[in-house]
Order: sequence, then structure tokens, then C-alpha cells
Amino acid sequence: MGLSRLRKLYNRDNLKVMNLIDIPIRLQKHQVALLSIAIAVVALVVGYRDSLNFKCSFEGQPPRLEYEKSCDKGFASLCRYDFHGALDEFDRASKLPEADQLGFIGRGIALFSLRNPQQAIQCFDQALKLAPHSTAALIDRGIARVEIGDYVNALADYDRALAIDPSNAAAYNNRAVVLDRLGDKEAAIFGYSKALQLKHWAIVRLNRAFANAELGLASQAKEDCDQSMQWMPSLEHRWGQKALVKTLIANMAKWSSQIKANPSDPTNYIKRGGVRHELRDFVGAAADYTKAISIDPDNAESYSERSFDRAILDDNQGALEDISKFYELRPEHTYCLGWRGSCKARVGDRQGAIEDFSAAIRALPDCEWWYKGRAREKFQSGHYLDAAADYIHFLSLDYHPWQELNDLCLNNNRTLFTTQFRHDRNQIFEFSEQRILMAVQVCD
Repeated sequence: MGLSRLRKLYNRDNLKVMNLIDIPIRLQKHQVALLSIAIAVVALVVGYRDSLNFKCSFEGQPPRLEYEKSCDKGFASLCRYDFHGALDEFDRASKLPEADQLGFIGRGIALFSLRNPQQAIQCFDQALKLAPHSTAALIDRGIARVEIGDYVNALADYDRALAIDPSNAAAYNNRAVVLDRLGDKEAAIFGYSKALQLKHWAIVRLNRAFANAELGLASQAKEDCDQSMQWMPSLEHRWGQKALVKTLIANMAKWSSQIKANPSDPTNYIKRGGVRHELRDFVGAAADYTKAISIDPDNAESYSERSFDRAILDDNQGALEDISKFYELRPEHTYCLGWRGSCKARVGDRQGAIEDFSAAIRALPDCEWWYKGRAREKFQSGHYLDAAADYIHFLSLDYHPWQELNDLCLNNNRTLFTTQFRHDRNQIFEFSEQRILMAVQVCD
């Protein structure tokens, strides 16, 4: 368990919140975010404008209805990723007598983007009551159902969409994503191929590349990866460097082949789990570590790595159990107590968190993140002066782990990652200064 990964993960003030637009490609594949962006926003904006016969305002034309204005503003806000603004507009539109399915679809997209999939499903249900043959509503409801783990009904939505429109590439892709996530790689590849026959979407080609890699089909995976980059060069920028994508796909194919050749070696599952983690496939990574543990229950590395993925997946109790097991097996790694303190804080054990942070600080006194964690728990416990002292100590440590961060990113993404780290660091400093000011004000 590397210290740089501890720093990276502890820097997440809220592991649950993640903007949909910022989710990397691999997470789009497994959470079916593609359609909520590419289809639910872009296509729906086009569909909405076409359905209203939208035109620019010319002299002599009557003013647009209030409903049309609200929907127009809502879709414009979605395109700007202003989801709260979009929700306000669609809330206003849905209360008007002219409300139709597009307004409810837009509201559902906004709610889903704000991490409210259950409420989003209710909006898509309402849209389908008004327009039972709306493939957009079916596709987006499928996306939301995948988010809550309702794969059976998600597949039913995609099947229904394909029955209405057999040429809907988006439905084929999303259906394949669900099958991929359920482990049926062959069926997923067939679905991706059907989608690619209809639309040359780079993201779908990349999805198929990963599926081929997980089957150990290295040459097919490489071909799909290269073609996706040719179709959409911007994919290279989203990953930092094209070499990173190729390396991850090659490693995925390598370890999948090793697993086929020797399924009883836990190391192969751990290695593939690490690749899946880098690809943001946290569910798949956790599954690989679980398999490794089933083969070797005393494999400490599997517990530590699975702890991170469980935390990202909001299984905080599971994350705590895993890091506790790691420490039981490797008591010399006292620095891991900082991560265990963070896990205890997330499950509400404030005193236990403070004790673990303190132990981690004694083991590694120059790690600023443990001071930050202990300060937060002390502040919430009412120990304001102690919290202020820890925050000041946190700010005084000027540690720049660029090389460790670079190694963590497979030596391929240094500029992008360090730039993001500096941005996060500025936010942390601002957050810490505000907390110190609050502590002083309380003490005064």
C-alpha cells in the first residue's frame, strides 16, 4: 500500500461526490455515463429544438411560450454543466400546463447528474407516461437504473428501446455496457459491434477495446484502441497521453491471459485489479481483489487495495474492515493507520479516528494529511484550539510529492496530474484557512 496512494485518496473530501462530466472514459463505460452526456444532453437538445420547430426570433414572430423558454434555458444549462440551474428551469417548466415529456426528461438528466438516480427514474417514468415510445426516456431510465444496480430492468429498457428503434446505436452500446459489467464479455463485444455498425463512435470502439483486453485478446484490443484515437483525437487529451491508454489496455490483456493460464495464482488478480483501478473500474478491481483473497486469505496487499476501492464505492464499513485486516497482517505498516482513521471518520467513529491519526503522525510526522484529518475530527468534537494547531501544522508542511504522484500515474500523465493536484491543494488551503478562522472566532 503506497503512501502516495494514501495521499491521493485522502485528498478526497467526499469520495461519494463526483461530477459526471469529470468521470474518465472507463467509468463512463461501467456506469453508462456516455448517454447521459452524449445522448441525454446533446441529442435531447437537438430533439427538443426539432420537436418545437425551433427557430431564431425574427421580427414579426410571436413570442415563445413560457414553457418553451424554460426548457430552452434548461437544456442550455445542461450543455454548460450547470445542473442546479437546469433543475430550476425544468422544475419551473414541469409545473406549467404545456409540460410534455421533454421537460421531464431534462429534469431527470439534471437530477441524475446531481447524483439523484431514484428521483431521475421518477421523471423518466413520467415522461414515458406522456410518450410511451420515447427511446430517449427509455435509454436515460436505463442509465439511472444501472446507477442503482437494477441491471435487469435496465436491460429491459434497452430491449424496449431497440424494439421501437432497431437502429438505435446508443441502446446497443448501453445494453453492451450492462452485459460487460455483468461479466458477459462475449455478448458485450457483440453489442458494441452492433453499435459500431450503426455509428462510428470512438467511445464505443474504446469500450470494445477494454472488453477484448479483459478476454486477453491483445491484438483486437490494440486495433480498437488505435482506431478510437483516430476517430476522436481528443480522447488522447482526456487521458493525458495516448501511451497511457495503450499501456493500460496492454496490461489488462496481459493479466487476463495470465489468469486464464494460471487461475490459482492470486498475484495475477491483484495485478489486474490494479489496472482496473487505474481505469476507474472500481467494481471490477474490488472483484479481482476478492478473488485473490479467496485464493489466499492472508494476502495483505489484496485487503489494502480493496479497501481503497470499497471507499470509493461508498462501502465505508467494508473499507474499514479491509484496512484493519491489512494492519493485523502487517503491523509494521503503522502509516496505514492514517487511512484507517479516515475510514473510521466516515463511519462515525470520531474518537477512534483521532487515535488512529495520532498513531499515524507518530509513525510519519511529516505527512500533512493526517494532521488535516485529525484537525477535522477535533474541530467537530469541539476541540477548536487543538484543531487550529493541527491545521496550522498542516499548512506549514510544504511537501510536493511530484515524483511519487508521477510514479502512481505510470510515468505517463505527470503534467495533467500535478496540475490537478495543485488545484486541489489550493482548495485545501482555502478550506483549512477558513476552519482556522472559525476556530479562532469560537475561542474569542
